Amino acid sequence: MTWNERLERLTPFAGAIAAGLLLVAAGWWLVTRDFTGPVQILVAVGAALAVFWATGSISTIRQAATGRATRYGANSLLAVVAFFLILGLVNFLSTRYSTRWDLTRTKQYTLSPQTLQVLQQLREPVKITAFYTVTDPRRGDTEDLMKEYTVRTDKLAIEYIDPETQPALVRQLGVRTGGTLVFESGGRRTEITSVTEANVTGALLKVMRGDQKKVYFTTGNGELDPASSDRTGLSLAKQNLERLNYLVETITLLTTPTIPADAAVVVVAGPRRPFDESARRALQNYLDGGGKMFLLIDPRAQHGLEPLLESYGLRVGNGIIIDPASSLPQDIGALVIQRYQFSAITRDLAPTVFPLATAVLRLDNPPENLSIFPIAESSPQSWLETNPDQLQFNEGQDLRGPLPVAQQVERLRRSDPPQRPDLMRLLVIGDSDFASNQFFNLSSNGDLFLNGVNWLAEEEALIAIPPKTPDQEQRLLLTPMQTNLILFSSVLFLPLVVLGAGAAVWWQRR
Repeated sequence: MTWNERLERLTPFAGAIAAGLLLVAAGWWLVTRDFTGPVQILVAVGAALAVFWATGSISTIRQAATGRATRYGANSLLAVVAFFLILGLVNFLSTRYSTRWDLTRTKQYTLSPQTLQVLQQLREPVKITAFYTVTDPRRGDTEDLMKEYTVRTDKLAIEYIDPETQPALVRQLGVRTGGTLVFESGGRRTEITSVTEANVTGALLKVMRGDQKKVYFTTGNGELDPASSDRTGLSLAKQNLERLNYLVETITLLTTPTIPADAAVVVVAGPRRPFDESARRALQNYLDGGGKMFLLIDPRAQHGLEPLLESYGLRVGNGIIIDPASSLPQDIGALVIQRYQFSAITRDLAPTVFPLATAVLRLDNPPENLSIFPIAESSPQSWLETNPDQLQFNEGQDLRGPLPVAQQVERLRRSDPPQRPDLMRLLVIGDSDFASNQFFNLSSNGDLFLNGVNWLAEEEALIAIPPKTPDQEQRLLLTPMQTNLILFSSVLFLPLVVLGAGAAVWWQRR
């Protein structure tokens, strides 16, 4: 065998090795973004082998380029090019006329109804300045979230500032940390450092409203504590009220038997000890004067508010509600409310869970000019159990369901016929634990509590499912190299393998 014959036999192997080395070098560079050392060696060796293959295969290449198979291949190539052109056109049109679908199980990329209501109420432009460095990984998430806001209103304008290139603006706005969003509208200003839907919507509410309504929680009679983060505390309720731009404070009627004049809502959450006469009179005068009160009364609690409730046509049942048809499987005393009467408070509300509830009953002859309406009831199979040691219905002793768990009361105007409700509003629920930290995030318990406060504060526009918090988000953190590997493996490497296989088959059959 001559030397030329040996070179001809080696030429195909050199071409295959050259292609493999060049592909490996390209893949290495795409993943690591490093064109040094091994990558350069692979490229150099691959290029040398490619030149060797091309030199020894000139006649074969010329014959293949002018053959029938090549013409067929050219037609196929044109078809492929046309396909990608059509694909690019479709992609271009999709960017101009886009439609968004959120296929996640929890709809985590869909704005809540409450956020949409807030955006509909925007009357003044809101300027948002976001401070992120170019390499800040949080910027992408913020941009995705803010796109959801800006596509639904033209009142929002957002500008991204790199604090490293514009330090003067950082000092002017008093920004102290990266990832800060500054909201400005009508001379009002607020900022957030944690970008979630709840925080963004809360910031919009703050700059939309000039003032903040105050919600007072009574203390001193064994009520649940809004400052406590224990399971029995109300810190979650307090945090969510503050996100809705309420100011939350406490008041001790034992020392100050007067309701502050700036109280938008007074919450009495599960008193365990009776209010004395002066405190009860303060609550009564507040309601009679057109106040708004949220009463959470537990079964058999000694609260001393019976006269106040009777003056508004209500009484609390002597027992606990047992509902075999609608309770938690492991606890028959834990009532689950699945259906509601039509009310602004319970609109679009999912089931709520009351760990131990009693009935809030309407008096047979309530005072006139009152609108008393049960908003949540147990099922017809329920009853009010008066003997907790014997959980079975006793005719003539227990009260048969359905039983109201929550009642809303409004005082009507003294006109004939009554027109719109007057200022006084009272909401009574026969359980306080449903709003505690242990149960606040269970089903729609938190929504019921917040909707109740919003209704009492005459903020019906805020009554909707609150924005989602990121607690349930599950994220996979990847390094940049891992991200590149997944990206190019799916969009480049795998198609190249298929293309290479096709080329090999064509070469064999040419």
